[in-house]
Amino acid sequence: MIGFIVGLILVGIVLILLEVLVIPGTTVVGFLGMILMGIGVYLSYVNIGTVAGHYTLAGSIAFFVITLFFALRSKTWNKAALKTSIDSKVNVVDKNPSELIGQTAITITRLNPVGKINLNGEYYEAKSLNNIIEPNTEVEIINIEGNSLIVKPKNN
Repeated sequence: MIGFIVGLILVGIVLILLEVLVIPGTTVVGFLGMILMGIGVYLSYVNIGTVAGHYTLAGSIAFFVITLFFALRSKTWNKAALKTSIDSKVNVVDKNPSELIGQTAITITRLNPVGKINLNGEYYEAKSLNNIIEPNTEVEIINIEGNSLIVKPKNN
């Protein structure tokens, strides 16, 4: 019976650690871990005695805190953590709108309705006027909204 109680508590601790470190946000795994730990402590009170139950409770909490401390402190999690940031952006439209409207560009990505276009070697964010435009399509700039160029397929 003692092995079963210890097993319940260890599985509970592992599930709580998984909740904290690997799959945060689901709470199901964490609750299941707490329930298993609680059942293990309850069974130690009922089957072994009150004093053993107190020791089991204190030991379970202490073991969990120590395990969590070392799990968070280890360098293993640094290898799995994302340390890069995205700081790129599409060109800001700082030209006079009259210079851009009517010019021809090539779509780089699919405009569905937003994507990127290449205008004279520079990349800009563009919005399709009213439909999907496939990559490598010639488009005509018809308007500017903020930093997005409004385009339509060029009529040949």
